[in-house]
Amino acid sequence: MQCLKETVDCPLARAVWDILFLDLDRSGFYTLAYSEWILENLRSSALMPQFDCAWNTIFFTVVWQLWKWRYTRIFSGEYIGAQSLVQLCVTWAKHFESATHDADSSHYAAIAAIQWQPPGPHWICLNSDGVVHPTTNIGSPGGVFRDHMDGFLLAFHRKLGRTTVLQAELWGVLEGLKLEWSNGYERLIVHIDSSDFHQLLSPPLPDSSLPLIRSIVELFNRAWFVEFSLILREANVVANHMAKNTSRQDSPLTIFETPSVSLVDILHRDLCGSPFSRLTL
Repeated sequence: MQCLKETVDCPLARAVWDILFLDLDRSGFYTLAYSEWILENLRSSALMPQFDCAWNTIFFTVVWQLWKWRYTRIFSGEYIGAQSLVQLCVTWAKHFESATHDADSSHYAAIAAIQWQPPGPHWICLNSDGVVHPTTNIGSPGGVFRDHMDGFLLAFHRKLGRTTVLQAELWGVLEGLKLEWSNGYERLIVHIDSSDFHQLLSPPLPDSSLPLIRSIVELFNRAWFVEFSLILREANVVANHMAKNTSRQDSPLTIFETPSVSLVDILHRDLCGSPFSRLTL
């Protein structure tokens, strides 16, 4: 974070921003808190007529080039002036907008603010995910249960052997459904961040060739309401955290009735922290 902060505080950065703001009133630009500075500028899609680019495109291009310039100068001694850097940034911004421009020339890329959304009243949300180590292929799923008030209910982590990402994700949903049923909840929405996985469960087929899906179907068809919802990865951080849990307990399945300190931080961000940003078309 500190290295990015230098993209507004260092003398060259100030010179670059001042050139961009020539004849414009940007008096609040240097006084915002850093996180607010990032989000406010990424959200601004106002057209900059002197550059023929949207402001958020120019902004993240300048931040990128300033960060790159600082490290290039440190390690190679190469120097570039503020005016040249502005010209480079505008060129890159135009290339970027051209590449992301829709075929009908009417849609530009936009910055989406992404944050976890709680379920409706009387519903329970399960965020589920599965991970596999890239070297050992050892997998593990994990999940977190919350109510419509963002109240923590339960979390779990399961140890698997060598497996695939799909198998790990299926185990996460299966264990989550088992826990949900055993706790007597009647309405469950399952948040998952893989579009391919979501298609397999929309709805899960009883004649699937995958035994784990057939087990999920058996639970899915019981006397309760279960929905599967596709979300973006940034809104599923809690589940990814639990899937990567390093618990040393011997039991294959570990259930957490109270959240760890690290999980509390993620839960707090989901509830009232700044949203994640993603470039969308």
